[in-house]
Amino acid sequence: MEMSLRRILRKASQFQKIRDQGPGAIRAYQQEQLNRLVNYARNKSPLYRELYHRVPERFVLQDLPVTSKSLIMEHYDEMVTDPRLKKAAIQQFIEDTSNEGNTYQGEFVITHTSGTTGLRGFVAQHITEWETFFALNSLKPCRAPSTPGTWPRLLRSIVSGFRVAVIAGTGVYLVTPQAFLIMPPVLKRLSRVDLISTLLPVNEMVDRLNRFQPDRVHGYPTMLEALAHKQLEGELHIRPLDISSSSEPLTPRARNTLKAAFGVFVENTYGATETWVMGKECLYGQMHLFIDGCIVEPVDQHNQPIPPGKQSAKILVTNLHNLSQPMLRYEMSDSIMPQDDACPCGSPLPTIQLTGREDDTIYCQAPDGTYVAFPPMPLETLMLGVKGYSMFQIEQEERNLIRIRIVPSKGVDPGKVRQQVHTQFCTHFRRHGVGESVTLEVEAVEEVLRSKVSGKGKQISSLVGPPPAKPR
Repeated sequence: MEMSLRRILRKASQFQKIRDQGPGAIRAYQQEQLNRLVNYARNKSPLYRELYHRVPERFVLQDLPVTSKSLIMEHYDEMVTDPRLKKAAIQQFIEDTSNEGNTYQGEFVITHTSGTTGLRGFVAQHITEWETFFALNSLKPCRAPSTPGTWPRLLRSIVSGFRVAVIAGTGVYLVTPQAFLIMPPVLKRLSRVDLISTLLPVNEMVDRLNRFQPDRVHGYPTMLEALAHKQLEGELHIRPLDISSSSEPLTPRARNTLKAAFGVFVENTYGATETWVMGKECLYGQMHLFIDGCIVEPVDQHNQPIPPGKQSAKILVTNLHNLSQPMLRYEMSDSIMPQDDACPCGSPLPTIQLTGREDDTIYCQAPDGTYVAFPPMPLETLMLGVKGYSMFQIEQEERNLIRIRIVPSKGVDPGKVRQQVHTQFCTHFRRHGVGESVTLEVEAVEEVLRSKVSGKGKQISSLVGPPPAKPR
């Protein structure tokens, strides 16, 4: 089954019409979708039928039990609503990296997640549900100005193809590359996509981009910031019409560096594998939640709602449009702060401050005394390439001493998993010029370390922090 651009455009138009009617219409649509989702899950999913057996027909959101990745992955075959979705078969499908960019059984898009706790999982969406999120992702909180010279280059791209450079984890079914690989045929004909792995050294990325000359660049903020510095230093020479980022927080420093280097508006997206797009920033730098696509509940440690202006301990997310693999009140470790004030941009969508997802960038020292940065997302990508574990944790104990803890899957030889991890990371460190400098310790554990206060486990952390600032 192929994606349809016509269906995507129709859905996008319907979403926009509801937004144009204001917050009340959006909330009413949200409730309508929630009712539909709950009824469908209750009727089609054995797991949700059991979870909801005491939920009244006329319910409020807080009546629904909280779910988690461990619950969903442990009972996957009972949780999904389509009997063609089987955990063992999907795992076999995604273990073959040549399947990336293909649909499972011709109808389902599979995306892989390690999550901010290190627990592995995957999400299945029917191709029509994938189209819905394409439609949502095409929308903005408010109108953004076009970059000078946009229309001539867009017209030219009809002939030569609109060039998009995607800097992301490849070969492991992450949602970002999948979105550029599985798209309507007409968009494939009108675009040229260069997937650039985040595992490459920055200088190799620069060479690829200089040759490709993209019209658009999408990537993780930490990688985009590194490339912006290369542009300012004169090594990178590209003129993208626009830049978009996702998967990590876009810091004010990174935004300012990208603006100075490329002079274009950076569209920052807040999303997750389980929901795809959850929100986008407007021209005023405010993050607007796409509440027509999902429900995001900021809560404390006991799953109680928090008021505007207070930082949440975590969030509970309900994906309103994935009926194949329902995700209802799904626990995520993101920390957000809901806002109460109207945004000057005029968008009817509520705003938040995103304060969580604080994995660390690890800086190692090369033999010549310089420092090499290893951002979190590429390290997650490395771990997704390893088989036979359920959770992982990376900790930089000293500048060039890194410890990786893994929880092996049942029935798997821990020694073989540790060897896979060691080989992956040593190869990566050598490629970045610190292979002889870094000491890597990999150990199998029964569970990863967690905070005695919050109970959370930080996935990637550094005990030494960034390198000392250079004296001026």
